[in-house]
Amino acid sequence: MRNGINYTTILCLMSLCVVLLRSEAPAVDWNIETVDYISSVGSHTDLALDGGGNPRISYYDETNRDLKYASFDGDTWQVETVDRVNMTGQYTSLALDRAGNPHISYYDATISALRYASFNGGGWRTETVDSLNLVGKYTSLALDRAGNPHISYYDETNRDLKYAFFDGDAWQTETVDMNGWVGQHTSLALDRDNHPRISYYDETNRDLKYAAFDGTNWRVETVDSGNMVGQYTALALDRADNPHISYYDETTSGLRYAFFDGGAWRMVTVDSLNLVGKYTSLALDSAVRPHISYYDETNRDLKYASFDGIRWQTETVDRTNDVGAYTSLALDRYGRPFISYYNATNADLKCASPGPATTTTIGPSTTTTTASGPRIALLPSVVLQARFIATMWRLRIEGTGTGFTPDDSIITCRPAGAVMLLPPQVVDDDTILMFIYLMPRLLTGPIDSVEVTVTTGSESVSADLKLRRLPFFLEDGSSN
Repeated sequence: MRNGINYTTILCLMSLCVVLLRSEAPAVDWNIETVDYISSVGSHTDLALDGGGNPRISYYDETNRDLKYASFDGDTWQVETVDRVNMTGQYTSLALDRAGNPHISYYDATISALRYASFNGGGWRTETVDSLNLVGKYTSLALDRAGNPHISYYDETNRDLKYAFFDGDAWQTETVDMNGWVGQHTSLALDRDNHPRISYYDETNRDLKYAAFDGTNWRVETVDSGNMVGQYTALALDRADNPHISYYDETTSGLRYAFFDGGAWRMVTVDSLNLVGKYTSLALDSAVRPHISYYDETNRDLKYASFDGIRWQTETVDRTNDVGAYTSLALDRYGRPFISYYNATNADLKCASPGPATTTTIGPSTTTTTASGPRIALLPSVVLQARFIATMWRLRIEGTGTGFTPDDSIITCRPAGAVMLLPPQVVDDDTILMFIYLMPRLLTGPIDSVEVTVTTGSESVSADLKLRRLPFFLEDGSSN
């Protein structure tokens, strides 16, 4: 220890920065907007993109107990109520047909039934699909090439997984799995032959299960039986019809991902930092790389993870208020993510979409940037020992590739403190620079804020980080 600084601790913190750099390098400049704030709305969302890449969202109006639908026309959001009969509209699932018309499956709580709504270009048509027993929660909808709907859902009376489809004349329903208490958290996709595949939760064994129909019979298997896993499933099929599933690990409170490689199932933990992984939504890009939106329950944030072909990258999309439950993710033709989700603090429907950066929120403060300039983001502050607080910062300099060196940036801080730089890394032709700022404790009281300014070439960015009030620390590390 020299000058009151424990350098062993600092080295450990620098190692932690390297780990965070590898796993949390931001990849998207997000545009965050509130879609609907009239009454308490926005839970049970599902999102799809039309042919022009514009988002459409189905969701629940809790105040009026109605099913609602929002569509973006390129300029503004259009919001309408689809079904206001009974207490209806939870567990929505949305699909668009070739003409861009929306189709929605959902739950009717008044009669405990599975409902279905479709728009024919002139108006909405709603109908009950299955009302035998208590059925209709955890719906998932897909349309076949003829535009006929297929729906997976839960039979709460018998604790079974059920499946319904429209054959062109009438609805057909069947039980897929009745072995134990199964069928919650369903997600459905259709393969190239229009045969259904379903991921779902086995409540009896606390496992992730998967069912595939081959045209004659259902084949049911357990995908992951390690720990208590399998809630909040999301399913996508790749070009070879191999399944990919995101889901929640209740034992470790983490986000998990499983895929079938043609011979066996492979599984990996994507994120286990804090309590994360509920409300997952999964999409595959053109390179068959997975993208997942999910909820950070510890920080009450919306998070996003993507695989770049080498490793997983995770980032926080929205940290304002309690946000991120009921996520739904879709990718446009360029592989850019769009996410609908719920703001529990204000009971609003929100949508995150890719766009140029204008303002980056850092705690209660903001950082003004330009689309071509550097972007700065905050990692959690850590108290090292008595006289210093260390905060870890990430700086992204866009489009610089390997031509950037740390000497190209000038970092100044108020109050003055030591700045320790880590070696820069290149991610998607952008330079990611991590640095640790050691802030001295003032003898007159705790530090309220620290201002960091970074100048790179002609671009300059500043952030005023407001710190939480902390108690005094004595030199030996004890507190009053």
